[in-house]
Parts: sequence; structure tokens; C-alpha cells
Amino acid sequence: MKLDFLRISLLFILAIFASECLTAQTGALFSPYRGRDIATITLGDTISFDGEFQVPRTWPAEIRIRRPGQGTFKTYKAGEATALVLNDRTHFRALPVEMKNGDSQILFVEVLLRGKVFFFELPKGKYPFMVFDGEYTHLSRSNYRDIIEEFAESCPANWCSWQRTAFTRRSLRFFFDRHNRGNLNTRIPMMNAGVGLQYNIMLMKIPGNNQTPFKFDGYNLTISWFSPTMFMHIPFYNNNNLGLDFQVSRHAFVATNTEQSADNTDYIMDSWLDFAWYQGGAALRYTFTWNHF
Repeated sequence: MKLDFLRISLLFILAIFASECLTAQTGALFSPYRGRDIATITLGDTISFDGEFQVPRTWPAEIRIRRPGQGTFKTYKAGEATALVLNDRTHFRALPVEMKNGDSQILFVEVLLRGKVFFFELPKGKYPFMVFDGEYTHLSRSNYRDIIEEFAESCPANWCSWQRTAFTRRSLRFFFDRHNRGNLNTRIPMMNAGVGLQYNIMLMKIPGNNQTPFKFDGYNLTISWFSPTMFMHIPFYNNNNLGLDFQVSRHAFVATNTEQSADNTDYIMDSWLDFAWYQGGAALRYTFTWNHF
């Protein structure tokens, strides 16, 4: 009786646990989009719905959506659809984009940042980036420093950290994110690379040999040489003090040594070493700013 009661109790607990899991996962288990690419599309200002999406050849001018219960995909043009979210991660807006020939075309433009300032990456056209703070401003390699200087905060020093901002997606996004948070005077990360010259010294201890027919004493062989080095630092913009360091060095040396017995009769031994190899490394680096100390 005790065994049957215990068995029934365990089965009852298992049934409760299974029902709770099924209740929590009902949407995932029975969703018509499970395992598919899902988009949330907005038509005009008010109509919004979810559906399975396909990216046609005409992207970013058009997107194809299939609503629940429909057997075929319907094509929506940018402009007819005003906003688009793919897989709950990537946000797009339908905006006019100036092309290289001077024409304007409405395309789905990726929204990289939202807040006081919106930051967009244009899929093609004359300009690669655009910002919106009440009016739209295009960014190019020739004007982006003038634009970010208008947004930047003043600082007492002659050189401010935000001036490290480079004309890349990650660096510009980091700048406008700090601007929206009101925290631009923090350290701005920047990828950097360079070359160097290492000085190396190595001490090799050669053991002696007292067995016939060769007898010689042990000795030390000191070798020194210079090695060219290349390095690169890639910052993690999510943590502006953390980055990844890469380094490659080439080492090469030739060492010779002659050992002779004190009375010049027992032995004469020559040693010759010729080495060349490449050394590579990668490491995480966390940088402490000077004002913390």
C-alpha cells in the first residue's frame, strides 16, 4: 500500500509539472510560425500584423509577407509599408533615399538606434548613414566629423574622447548611443593597429659530457636578437573598456659558439644554432582610465 501511494503521488506531481510546462509553452508549441522567419509589418500609421516573410530580389524596395491562413505571399512596397521588424530584432523604416544619380527612392532603412537622435544605416545610395533629430541629416566620410561635433558635449580639455569616433557602423552607433544617454565624455573606444620591434634574449644551458670518447664541460650559450611585430586592438563597444588584442611576431637568430679545452689538447667543440619561427597571440584587454587612479 505504501509503495502504491508513493507511486500515485509521483505520477500526480509529474502530471502537474507537465501541465504547467505545456501551459507556459502553448504559444511556442502551437504557433503557426514556429521555426520560420517572422516579420511585424506596419501599413500606414495604424494597421500592424505579423506574418512569415521572404526577402525578394527587389529588397530593400519590397518585402514579401504571408499572413496566417493564407497560402501565398503578398508583396508590400516600401512606403506602402511604413515600418518593419524582422524576427523581433532588426527594425526598418520606409524612408526616401538619395541615390548616386540624384534620384530619390523609398527603401526599407535599418534603424540602428532610437532615442533623442535616431541613427540609420542606408542599404544603398549616395550616403551610408543618416541621423534624425527633428530633421534628417546624411553622414558621409567627408562631413561626419562636422556633424558629430554639433551633437557633442563641450569638455574643458582641448582634445575630447568623442573625437576618436571613426566612420564605421559600430563607432558611430556608440557615439549617438552615448549622446542619447547624456554620457559622451566617457572613453570612446577605437580600433587601432601598429608595428613594433621586440628585443629578445635567451640563455641556453648546454650540459657537459664526461663519457668517452668525447669529454667536454657544460657551458651557457647566450642569444639575443630583434623581432618585428604587428599588433591590432579591436574594442568591444558594448563594454568600452574591454577589447581583443592580436599580435604576430617573427623571430629569427643564428648563434655560434666554440669551446676548447684549457690546454688545447682534449677537445675542440663547435655549436651552431639557426632558428626562425612565427609567434601569434590573442588576449582580452581591459583598460583602466587614468582618472580612476
